[in-house]
Amino acid sequence: MRRHCDALQNALAELIRPELDQHKRGGPFIILASETGLKCDGYFYGLTSDKMAIWLRDEIRDWRNGPAMLLNDAKILADCVGYVPAALAVITSLAVHELAHCLAVPKLCGDAEPVDARFKVLFPLMAADAKPTWQHEIDYDRVAHDREFIRLALHIRSRMIQRGWFVPLYDLLDWDHYANRGAQQYLATLAEDFLQCADKPLSEINQVKAPAEFLKLFNKDDSNVESEVVGYCS
Repeated sequence: MRRHCDALQNALAELIRPELDQHKRGGPFIILASETGLKCDGYFYGLTSDKMAIWLRDEIRDWRNGPAMLLNDAKILADCVGYVPAALAVITSLAVHELAHCLAVPKLCGDAEPVDARFKVLFPLMAADAKPTWQHEIDYDRVAHDREFIRLALHIRSRMIQRGWFVPLYDLLDWDHYANRGAQQYLATLAEDFLQCADKPLSEINQVKAPAEFLKLFNKDDSNVESEVVGYCS
């Protein structure tokens, strides 16, 4: 599983090389929960934040501040009934999902700074619960998975597939919970978009107007909303 994630990190790094070079970042880093001292009893599969690499600095080999994600590999493997190839496919889609969140963060992540005492307490709680009690009233799942996110995640998936990766569409997002339409409907409306944006850095894709057919799939209440949440969970 670690070998798969190392190869996946390298592939994702090549996809966001313009952004990594521009902001002088390392990564992206895929951290498996089973390789840390964290107790991950939460329901989450993946978690990212602008400070993830800072929180988990001791867990990252050859650390350099950059985008990072924590994957709950034990839960993923258990949900795949111990079948490793299925778990690796889920991990691939999940990493694509979390990378889309990372690309939405200014400069890919927060600037390195000493971890303040409250985060040493908060982060293990976030990893265990995925939704800290002080954020239960915030519907950040819907905010964090808006139309810009869906478009970007599908672009990342398309580029990974072109590079020979198997990225299951239905593991990319909980479409029933976070979206208004079926996954295939979104994908079909972006076929031309993938071609037109093929030479653009991923971070610039949402600066280009999305196809009208894609936008029609969203209701007015799904329009862009600023998120104030420090982390996203899948």
